[in-house]
Amino acid sequence: MGTYERAEFALSHRHPDDPSPIDECSYFGCRRPIYRDEKNWELFGTWFCSAVCVARHVDAKRLYPDQIHDGQH
Repeated sequence: MGTYERAEFALSHRHPDDPSPIDECSYFGCRRPIYRDEKNWELFGTWFCSAVCVARHVDAKRLYPDQIHDGQH
């Protein structure tokens, strides 16, 4: 999985009709292509196609505050 510099995303050197992905979503259950001209999510040098994939990758849980007891959930 590569890390990309801002300059690499600033100027697209590919033709608009060239849909070649530059990477894929890092969440193992997704793996959708990541394209240079689309906004995506970056976390510690890895790329994700959506906030949902980031949350799933870090095993985040959506809870109400009253569901947490003594730091446990």
